Amino acid sequence: MIKIATPVSHLALDKDAFKDIIKASDCLEMRPGTLNISSNEEVYHCDSIQINHELTDDIINSVCDTINNAKKLKLVALHCATNCSDPVLNGKKFMQRGLVYNHSEMIYNGTRNIEKIRKKISNHVELAVENNNYYETEWANPYDIVTDANFLNEFVNETNIGFLFDVSHAKVTCFNKKINYDEYVRQLPMHKLKQIQLCQYSIIDNECVDLHEKPNASTILHSIALALKYGCDYLTIEYYKNHFDLLDSINYMRNALNARVNL
Repeated sequence: MIKIATPVSHLALDKDAFKDIIKASDCLEMRPGTLNISSNEEVYHCDSIQINHELTDDIINSVCDTINNAKKLKLVALHCATNCSDPVLNGKKFMQRGLVYNHSEMIYNGTRNIEKIRKKISNHVELAVENNNYYETEWANPYDIVTDANFLNEFVNETNIGFLFDVSHAKVTCFNKKINYDEYVRQLPMHKLKQIQLCQYSIIDNECVDLHEKPNASTILHSIALALKYGCDYLTIEYYKNHFDLLDSINYMRNALNARVNL
């Protein structure tokens, strides 16, 4: 069964809106600082660390404590966003700063970090890594390796974790790298798919950017098709601007999903 897991965001500050979101969703996707506010928390989007970086035992212990304190979690999604230890934001893009990791070092870091986390959390909690988006940058690019499909495949296989496919991130990557989207998807570790996130990307000044706009019908239907083709536990709409528009997207997704499943 594919569940609709909706992120908890600032929209939860409106209690009535949050009740509507909970009612429309199968479960919630929590973010750092939002755990244990509802009874149907199944997914934790842990964007406070990058699993491909060198992580201290204190950082790993803190992450594991957070996971263990949320008793109903079934999936924890981890970031693999850049190839450097101290990326700095320049506008909406990361710039390379700090220690720069190569391909092999990031695989090693990820394997080591996952092994440590696995020893400290329940066997019932699955782990997954998310594909990031690629942007051109003014100097050494922190996105290049981590958005490469071969690297992501090796990372997932070597660490033996699942895969979170972010549709908008993939669209952004393919547009900005000038590569074919369908081929890119086929090269990703979709055989380990656990979750799909979606929103609508935008093209500004001939660059594709992820602004978390409301997904259109085509993006929702495409995400459902991927979920059914590869097998997937969760579908997640990453839209935060208006709870009425979010509910509209959730309801459209549910109706479309039910129609496909019941064919």
